Order: sequence, then structure tokens, then C-alpha cells
Amino acid sequence: MSNGARWTVTNDSMLKELDLSEDAQVEFSDNNKFVKVSVSKLKGDGGVFKMYGDIVKGESDKLITRKGSEGTHIIEYMDDAKAKRREGNI
Repeated sequence: MSNGARWTVTNDSMLKELDLSEDAQVEFSDNNKFVKVSVSKLKGDGGVFKMYGDIVKGESDKLITRKGSEGTHIIEYMDDAKAKRREGNI
């Protein structure tokens, strides 16, 4: 995937290879369902994974590389942001 290509993941997926290059995005669905992408070999440079999760509940989308990866990728993580905050604690 390259040149601004976009894949919105709506269900768990298993791939042999994913080549994610500059300006391409894999966006994990934000439809209140966490999904998993499992890939044997991940390669490319500059691709973006947009993932969602709930840190408080310990649930999130998952990216699994089974046999390795090459290159540099970006993960943009969005938390559900419903965590309770306590005054004075960080």
C-alpha cells in the first residue's frame, strides 16, 4: 500500500505480507469493536497504523507480526479517554 491508500479494518485479519509505505494508512475500526491484524511479514517505510483502545479496561486493537518486520512505521493510538483522574496524581 502506498500513495495515500487507506484500509479500514472492520474484522480480524490475517495476512502473509503487508508492505505499508509513505502516506498509506491502516485504520483499525472505531466502531466499539477492537480488531486484530496478524501479518507474517511487515515491511515498508512511513506507513501509519491508526489504532484504538481503552487503557483502563486493558482492551485495544492489536497488530501482530509473526515472522518479523522491516522499515519504520508510525502508530497513532487513540485512547477511549474515560479514565478517572485523581487530583494531585499523574
